[in-house]
Amino acid sequence: MTPRSTVLNRNGSALLVALFALLLAGALSAALAELARLSVERARMDRDGVRTWFLAEAGLAETIASIEPGSHFDAPLTAQPGPLAETGAPGSHTVAFSDDVDDSPNDPLHDINGRVWLRLAAFGSPPIRRRLEALLERDLDALFPGAVTIAGDIGTMPEGIALDGRDFDVASGCTITTTRAARLGLAIPLTAPIPAIDHPEQINGMGGFPSIARASPANLTSLASGTDADRFVSGPLPETLGTASSPRFTLVEGEALVSGDTTGGGALYVGGRLTVSGSLEFTGVVAVGEGIEVTSGGRLVVCGAVWAAGSPALTGLGTGSIHAASDAIRTAGRVAALPARPRAKAIRELF
Repeated sequence: MTPRSTVLNRNGSALLVALFALLLAGALSAALAELARLSVERARMDRDGVRTWFLAEAGLAETIASIEPGSHFDAPLTAQPGPLAETGAPGSHTVAFSDDVDDSPNDPLHDINGRVWLRLAAFGSPPIRRRLEALLERDLDALFPGAVTIAGDIGTMPEGIALDGRDFDVASGCTITTTRAARLGLAIPLTAPIPAIDHPEQINGMGGFPSIARASPANLTSLASGTDADRFVSGPLPETLGTASSPRFTLVEGEALVSGDTTGGGALYVGGRLTVSGSLEFTGVVAVGEGIEVTSGGRLVVCGAVWAAGSPALTGLGTGSIHAASDAIRTAGRVAALPARPRAKAIRELF
């Protein structure tokens, strides 16, 4: 017969083992519950982190798209200067612009070299935050949606002047089209009615002919303040305004008249009206603030792009051709501050 003390010792040992097992099970259950909670929290943070990352990317794209075409970034530097706000409501983002040191003494609200820093912070549920930094510059090609871009009222359609938005090659004498993306033959303001065209084959480019569509034109009147231009007062233009290989920026403060034979290359800006009764051949960009008139005996040949404002902006009774050429536009942009869209040259995440 087993002694009573032995039975008690066995029962006590079993109770201790059971209690220890219960404690171990409880601790394991608590650990598993905590692990589950952490997993759920980690999943939530990962989800919010990805969502906030997409919010940051969308905010960056939206901010860049909202910047008006131009040659510098003074407007965003003034409207949204640094420092960057580091807190915000979930689902929101903040932005701040800062200039690189491009002048001496440095003016943080004035951009000279067309390059600025954009910093953006996007916020999720606390403590989720994603920050991006992008180096912005202007696009290589100035904004010309068409071979001819109208920024005013449409006058008499130039039936004797061929408008072609396909990208022509300057080196070939502007006679061979390349495989680059085409522009419109004629870009008109967003609110303008589509004009009636008697000879649609005269306007070729994106979408076939007549290649006419509404587009938002850039504002080239800022060229009037160009400091590196060869300036002229109102009157006849000289016979030579640079060449394709030696481009120049020519600025006429008032009206300009071409009654003889004038050739040029680079950028030509006329603040008043340009009247062509003779022959004007130009490689680059021709921009006119108060309209272009090609008389019945006039001839206008441009390899590059034409921009015209005023009322009417374009009256073409003469002959000639206007062919889009990216190379010529890019060359004109090197001698004159032509407006271009902003783009991100480099992007990185800040931690």
